[in-house]
Order: sequence, then structure tokens, then C-alpha cells
Amino acid sequence: MSLAKIVYATDLSERADRAGQRAFALAQAHHSTVLALCVIDADLRENKLLHMTGQVGTEIENNLIESHRQRLRQHLDGLGPFAGKDLQSTAMMGPVCRTILSQAQQFGADLIVIGAHGVNHLHDVLVGTTAENLLRHTDRPVLVVKNPTQDTPYQRILVPVDFSQRSRHALSLAQDLQTTGHPVQVLHVFNTAPMDHIYRTGVDEGMIQRIEAQAQREDQQLLQEFIKDSGVNTANLQETMKAGYPPLVIEQFAREMQADLLIMGTHGRGRFKDVLLGGVARRVVNQVPCDVLLVRGQD
Repeated sequence: MSLAKIVYATDLSERADRAGQRAFALAQAHHSTVLALCVIDADLRENKLLHMTGQVGTEIENNLIESHRQRLRQHLDGLGPFAGKDLQSTAMMGPVCRTILSQAQQFGADLIVIGAHGVNHLHDVLVGTTAENLLRHTDRPVLVVKNPTQDTPYQRILVPVDFSQRSRHALSLAQDLQTTGHPVQVLHVFNTAPMDHIYRTGVDEGMIQRIEAQAQREDQQLLQEFIKDSGVNTANLQETMKAGYPPLVIEQFAREMQADLLIMGTHGRGRFKDVLLGGVARRVVNQVPCDVLLVRGQD
């Protein structure tokens, strides 16, 4: 995948530095052009307090935008030297998600980079609103940055897969981003929730165990075929299959391997349809300590 153009969306908070540093690092590694974007989510034209300022709404908006542009330039200077192809920056007013999407489309972005939390420091404020809304309305990958870059590329990359085209795309992205020679860890979770429901029906336990064992063998075969047909360099992959509740297994596995990046599709196929966009992706983004790159494309 080409990373020729990256949109870095920032609210200029202290934690946003991490997303900016990662955007700069990716730009250096991939010789990318970066558009740094600050969106001011306010409509001052109808504010009832405007009469107290003696200024009209558009005048205040212009002053506010210019102030944010200056702050954005200072923010970018504070991130250190830019070693990518080109760095552009702008600030504007409007609905945050809609404006980011519009600018990303106009810019032709290959990737959108955002921070895990904004100025409010409330749990799920950005993950639950901005990131999710971005994913619902764009087919571009969205990188949610949680940790400082420490001037190093991603080394321990985890890719949970469900055999969908989005998982295939996530795997391809992982190999493009893995520049250190470390193997990319591919994880498939056999979802045991359906078996739990069968247990409650009173079906013979031995039969259930045989059914589950057969289903796991089939999934193991599907995993091997998926990797073989993915078109990526299999010499730099490690595959693992585990059984359990996908969000918990993915979170635990990411912690055990000390992943610094998790890449996953946000929508699967078949029995996984809508699971990744909902509970799995939401929980994984919120709970894993590493950065998360979410891929939402066409199956």
C-alpha cells in the first residue's frame, strides 16, 4: 500500500503530540506528504454572547481560525524536524468528522492519523465518536495513536484476521509497515460463543466437544489457506489460532506479545459480519495499550 499522502488531524492537545510524531515518522519512512489539520468545532454566528464582544460572528471566526493556524504551526515546530516529502497545514471551522473526511478526500489521503484522546481526556471521547464516525464514512485506514514513537518504526505488529477481504488488506498493510525485520503476528480467534449456546440446549457434551474440535480444525485449515492466498511474504509471518471470546483473546494476546501496533478490519464476513465494526473493534481500541490501525474497505 502506498502512503504517499497522510492526513494528521489534531486538536492541539498535549496528547496529540504522539499522533503528530507518528505521522512524521511514517512520512519519513515512506517519503510522504502530510496535511496537518486542526478543525474548530464551533459555530459562532449564532452565539448569543456575540453582542458582548462588539464583533460579528464572521470576524470572530476569522480571528479564531488565524489563531489556531498559528498554534498549529507552533505545534508542528514542536514535533521536531520534518523529513517527509512535504508538510502542509491548515485550520478551519466545521463539524469535526465531516471536515476531516472532506479534507482527506480532497487531499487524496492514503491514511488518517488521530490521537486516542483529545483535550477532554474522557474515556472514549475520541475513540467512541471521532474514530468510529470516521470509520463509518471512509474507506481510508484510520490510525489511532496512543503511544510516543520514540523515533522507532513499529516492530511488534499484530493482525487479527477473520478471513475477510478487509483482513487481507490489514495483512498487506502490516507488511508494508513492518520495516524492522520482525515477523508480523497473525491471529485468528475461534469464537466459542455459539458453542456456549449449544451447551445450554442439553446436547450431549461429548458431541459438542467433537463438533467444536472439527470446527477448529476447519478454521485452522482456513487460516493456512488465507495466509497462502493473501499475496504477502509468508516468510515474515507467524500464525496463531486461539479459541474464546474474540475481544478478550485479542486484548490478552496483544499484551502478551507486547504489540506496539494492532491492525484489524472493522467488518467481516459470514458469522463475523458486523462483529468487528461493533463490539470487537470498539473494545480492542479502548483496551489494548498499543496503537491501532483500523481498516474499513470493500469486501
